[in-house]
Amino acid sequence: MANDYFAKSGNPSANSLGDSSLIRAEITALEAAFDKLAGLTGNGDKIVVINTGGTGQTVKTAAELKTLLGLVIGTNVQAQDATLQSLSALGTAADKLAYTTGVDTWAEAILTSVARTLLAQTTQALMRTTGLGATAIGDALFLAATAAAGRATLGVDLDLIATSLDRDVTVNEVVNTITETTVYSFSVPANTLSTNRSLRLSMIGDVLSNTGIARNLTIRVKFGATTIFTRSDGFSDSATRYGHALRLSLSAANATNAQVSEGTWTPKTSVGVTGEVSGANRWTGMHTSIAEDSTLAQTLAITFELSAASASLSARCHTVLLELI
Repeated sequence: MANDYFAKSGNPSANSLGDSSLIRAEITALEAAFDKLAGLTGNGDKIVVINTGGTGQTVKTAAELKTLLGLVIGTNVQAQDATLQSLSALGTAADKLAYTTGVDTWAEAILTSVARTLLAQTTQALMRTTGLGATAIGDALFLAATAAAGRATLGVDLDLIATSLDRDVTVNEVVNTITETTVYSFSVPANTLSTNRSLRLSMIGDVLSNTGIARNLTIRVKFGATTIFTRSDGFSDSATRYGHALRLSLSAANATNAQVSEGTWTPKTSVGVTGEVSGANRWTGMHTSIAEDSTLAQTLAITFELSAASASLSARCHTVLLELI
């Protein structure tokens, strides 16, 4: 037998007598071979390995063996971790992003190429344009700090857009009186008209004239202390109500204390609240010398005045719309 532990010498030869020196030499060689083996005493629960020089065996503890194998937890390898365990259970499909749903608990969300393109941008401006595809106008609109700035970006001029100032759908009725009665009133805020704005007033109503003879209704529109429109018309006796409507424009005349107006009142002379009205039944009035101070709040009002006091004579205002242009 010849190996790294023991190499036989061949002495004494077969069928020959050996002297004591030869026998002692062989025994010494065997002893040297046993010395290369790891001992048993004190080496319980240890692992036998060949020493670094390859000249014999040695024993290692579990910790020493981990160091030898490069398996020290926390230095060479990751210890068992609940977060990693949760991550390892994810399907890791394409276009997915891992996110936490709780402590040491992970799930996946969709992360498309579009979303990745957005996230890849290095500035907010690039996110809006390259990432979201915003145009130059869209980007400027997004950055507009105020509504006015946004309108300027879009080229919107509020002076050219009608804005509702007031809408009243309360039915106001004047009946059994000859007293001039206000059926609509609105306080126009100071500086609303400025020097170049207009108000547009629209009213719809009806009239009952069932006293046995024709009766009159006088309609007036007032702005501040000035009556800017007035018209009276007769309604033939009928148990059926007549319809009537008013349209009026009040405009600043290049000054805050100068205004002009134009209005049309359309009383329906045939009975019934529907149907066409002929041109002869449309009354138009103008006022070109109004001088109310629009830098102050001014009241815009509509009044009705009946020609007789009767429970069978009434005028109603159904709806009023006031717009700023």
